[in-house]
Amino acid sequence: MKSKTAFLTTAATLALFGAANGQVVIDITGSTAGRSTVHAQIQALLTGESFGYYMVNGSTQGAAGSADSVIYKGGTLLVGGVQVPVTVRTFWAGSASGVDYVSNQVQLDNKFLATTVSVNGQQIPGNQAALIANGSLAPASAETVSEFGFSDVKQAATTHQSSPLAEQTDMFVIPFKWVRTETLTGVSNITDQMVRAMYTAGGETPKSLFTGVAADSTSFVYSVGRDNDSGTRITALAETGAGAFSILTQWGFTTAGSGTTVTLSSPTELFDGGYASGGSVATILGGTGFNAIGYVGISDATNAINNFGVELTFNGVPFSVANVKNGSYTFWSKYQAIRKQTLTGPAASLFASLKTSLINLPTVDPVGTTVKLTDMAVDRAADGADVLPK
Repeated sequence: MKSKTAFLTTAATLALFGAANGQVVIDITGSTAGRSTVHAQIQALLTGESFGYYMVNGSTQGAAGSADSVIYKGGTLLVGGVQVPVTVRTFWAGSASGVDYVSNQVQLDNKFLATTVSVNGQQIPGNQAALIANGSLAPASAETVSEFGFSDVKQAATTHQSSPLAEQTDMFVIPFKWVRTETLTGVSNITDQMVRAMYTAGGETPKSLFTGVAADSTSFVYSVGRDNDSGTRITALAETGAGAFSILTQWGFTTAGSGTTVTLSSPTELFDGGYASGGSVATILGGTGFNAIGYVGISDATNAINNFGVELTFNGVPFSVANVKNGSYTFWSKYQAIRKQTLTGPAASLFASLKTSLINLPTVDPVGTTVKLTDMAVDRAADGADVLPK
């Protein structure tokens, strides 16, 4: 069992409990964007661990860095000069969800992998129903409250503001891209106005809006994107002036095949809904058969573009690390460490160590998955606010 400040009332109880159990469990939740970076840093901080992962949302992105749920077992964490046995679990559902789960201390149900699962560095097979049935996912309890999390938007940009977070520490800049399907020929740029027209006015926009060609008025472009738990969605709406809390119209597709063979069919209006994972959006944008545009993080954009997706310039400016740093490319937000409760012991050590390592991550050109804050010549005061010189 796991110690939770909100549920166990005394330090003595915690100490006796930890001694009897011999293991501390630390739960982390939040943004799907940036999870691969956090995954790498967790592995760097633990010694001797193995891990297993589960694609909760049904994604076929078979790698722990893009998994929705990961457990790290059998390792130790350096705490006060002593290697302490720990189990670390992550569940990535989106920034807004992360803010909700951390600020409201939500007992997550069948989201974290159970501490009893066997791990060997690979994906744990089985669909969600099967894993619940065999006890591989942890049911809601005091043990499944997240100690801390990560978000790429501030709490003020979400609808979860009733219970203020105790900490929101900026760690690095995380850029995003607009990508189209290969089928949508003749389109190379998207503007704020186009985004607002496309996503808030029906989600099915004449291609002529993008090309200026009258003959394209009978061909339509579908808007694709994330659900309202997503920080990527909030950033896209705030950045383009649509408003972080806007009601959207987005579309989903049936997909067949994988990688460069993905084909799209059966467009379905999701109304204000969307995909739970950037990987799912990337799969659509890398597919063929329909005109579609969507917003994704750099890693997901790379996956889409490596198939048949095509990167768009934003307000006429191409993505590059240099353009992010100098302020000409503005589709980005700040990745933050968030917590509600006062942390102690291994949880406090892991939180502090992750913050330090993530803040000091070097900017990797030309990939630009993350950009170091001290490398930026510009800043912004809030999500979607004007980008200004420092």
